Amino acid sequence: MARRCNEFAAELVHTRPDPFAGFACIPLRDIDASVEELSYAVDVLRLDGLVLFTNSRGVYLGDATLEPVLEELERRKPVVFVHPNPSPDAAAHSLGLLFVENRRTFVPADDHLTPTRLLCEKYDITSLSSSPTRHSLLG
Repeated sequence: MARRCNEFAAELVHTRPDPFAGFACIPLRDIDASVEELSYAVDVLRLDGLVLFTNSRGVYLGDATLEPVLEELERRKPVVFVHPNPSPDAAAHSLGLLFVENRRTFVPADDHLTPTRLLCEKYDITSLSSSPTRHSLLG
């Protein structure tokens, strides 16, 4: 599915490069496939960067199992857009977190910080920013 989406995005960008840019998606649940798709998207499709969600079925970007993907990101140095998504953990609901539909994320009801910053702080998403050569955008 990621391959089809990335090829569609690349076709759109290459057909009309002025109004469009393209960020690739990768199947984070499969580490080997993620590394392969990242390589394909950057080397072959020449997409502008990569989009990652803050978690994939409860595995957050700071999880050690994702280290091969983060190492490949470090090696290739693409722009990475980190987009917040809600926790699949039902316990998040009992922690007094509010689901914000337009942001598709949970935030403390009395906190005015952005959802992405909250998620980065809560789940210690520091791996993406631990290198001065990584370029990350937080949504």
